[in-house]
Amino acid sequence: MNHSKESNLDLKSIKKDLKKSDKKSRKARAKRKMFVNNYFDDNKYLIWIDSYPNSEDILSEATKSYIDGNYISTVMLSQALIEKMIRKELDVDLKRLDYRSLLRKAKEIGLIQSD
Repeated sequence: MNHSKESNLDLKSIKKDLKKSDKKSRKARAKRKMFVNNYFDDNKYLIWIDSYPNSEDILSEATKSYIDGNYISTVMLSQALIEKMIRKELDVDLKRLDYRSLLRKAKEIGLIQSD
């Protein structure tokens, strides 16, 4: 069987690598966590988002992804949340609309602004 180099690592080596990686990224993660805490300090966004089923879970996962530096995951989860909320607000069957068309429709009815 052909195993990659990483598959041959023992638990001790893996823990050592993770500890080193954690130490290197800790300061940046702390700064991002402070930014998130300051931005969502008053919970005004969470109250609005909470009215959509499972949206708080999606936002929480997007936030964790951002703090950990997983920016593509953050964008994808945020887009999924926005799309879910717009579809619910429009309350029509727009499943065939792509994301850009969905945003255009939301702008047309004044649900979101162009900014």
